[in-house]
Amino acid sequence: MSAALSAWGVTVLVVELDDAVRDGIRAAQARQVMVNPTATPPPDA
Repeated sequence: MSAALSAWGVTVLVVELDDAVRDGIRAAQARQVMVNPTATPPPDA
């Protein structure tokens, strides 16, 4: 995994978060909804 990350130039940072920030992030992630947009037909169709 580290070789792949290095090949793509990905930098990983690990930071400490206090409990309130961590809880807020988890709550926001729980509210997120993945929506795939529908394809738009070409203008001449």
